[in-house]
Amino acid sequence: MMFRIQRLREKGRPKSKAQLKAETPLRLDVSIRVSSETPLGRSSRVASIHHGGPAGTDPIPRLYDAEVNSMAPLAMIITGVEEIDGVMYSQSWWCKID
Repeated sequence: MMFRIQRLREKGRPKSKAQLKAETPLRLDVSIRVSSETPLGRSSRVASIHHGGPAGTDPIPRLYDAEVNSMAPLAMIITGVEEIDGVMYSQSWWCKID
């Protein structure tokens, strides 16, 4: 399903309201599935995007241990952890119906 996505954190730290307003949301197709191959070394729910490009070129990192934290009629927040340069950081995606 297509959403306008904003990442709410930068390396685990919440972005300010000014930062969020200044960013243009990405228009992406989101899916959540269970995967047994993750950097966590165990099975995990993984939120990922589908963009039609080559594998490994995702515009945003995948979320591991992903869960829908809150949901409204036209939006939801997915939380989890993302891997950046071998380090796991807390992350949330604000996904608005496009």
